[in-house]
Amino acid sequence: MTQFSIAARRTASALAAFALIGSGASALAQSGGQAAHGAHGAHGAATAAGTKRAEMHAYGAWARATPPGSKMTAAYVSFHNPQSAADKLLEVSTPVAKRTEVHETRIENGVAKMRRVETLTIAPDQALKMAPGGLHLMLMDLTGPLQAGQQVPLRLRFANAGVVEVQATVRAATAEAGKAEAGGHAHH
Repeated sequence: MTQFSIAARRTASALAAFALIGSGASALAQSGGQAAHGAHGAHGAATAAGTKRAEMHAYGAWARATPPGSKMTAAYVSFHNPQSAADKLLEVSTPVAKRTEVHETRIENGVAKMRRVETLTIAPDQALKMAPGGLHLMLMDLTGPLQAGQQVPLRLRFANAGVVEVQATVRAATAEAGKAEAGGHAHH
């Protein structure tokens, strides 16, 4: 990451916090509690009093389209934790599923097995990428089918950064869908 992009991020965050202080709760409500953050996507919010919360960047979110009759699918998000301390993902929710859990796929004795991950910690100044065959979000008891091109809102609650919201684009359920993640972030 260049010094320019770091300075631009800090300037954008400072301007967002200033706008919240000057406009009070009205600006917070209109912004959904978040300030824009360029290519990084969603991040932790500033509070109504203008005190900046810790940040967590969420980007490149996507979910697999569901075949007819399926009541579950996987979604993937990448994170960057610019904080000086680790942060934990406490909860994930979406209006398109009654339950959402973090899962991990592992190969055990040549067989792929999926298990629930109770605690997902993102180390300070590190990135974490969810991807097919590894960490992912399981969206279970879907309220309806997910079709390619649809946007799925994900609400992620972190211990330090608070709530981060991101839109996941639904991709066709093909082998190609799992190969590339949107919003490339090679510099992390």
